[in-house]
Amino acid sequence: MLDMVAVVLMVVVIVMLVVMLVVMLVVVLVVVSVMAVMLVVIMVAVVMLVVLSTEKLQQAASSVVEVLDLGGIVVVVTVMLVMVVMLAMVLVMLAMLVVLAMLVVLAMMIVMLTVMSMVDVAVMLVMVVMVAVMMLAVTLEELI
Repeated sequence: MLDMVAVVLMVVVIVMLVVMLVVMLVVVLVVVSVMAVMLVVIMVAVVMLVVLSTEKLQQAASSVVEVLDLGGIVVVVTVMLVMVVMLAMVLVMLAMLVVLAMLVVLAMMIVMLTVMSMVDVAVMLVMVVMVAVMMLAVTLEELI
């Protein structure tokens, strides 16, 4: 009887962890795709700016002031682009780290379940759920 309960608990824990991993992977994919879309939009905006600025430059070849203004705008846009790309990379790295941590926790859980008794399994379950919730909260905070 106890063996049956232990097996059921093991299955439930493994299913829960797999679901959590899948959710984390989906979150990572969504973040990456959103970043990609943002990058594409920014690239389009930069191209538009360049096209507009070339037209403006042709128009305002006489007045140097407008040219200088446009140069400043281009510099600001490029700096913003670099910052956004770096932020995206950091976020992706964070997401990968969280997924890795989840995989490590999953491996540890499987080892623990094969070694330990019922009470220990229950305690470990509670701890793992708490750790997972904390990790999710931290990543969501980082994303927001």
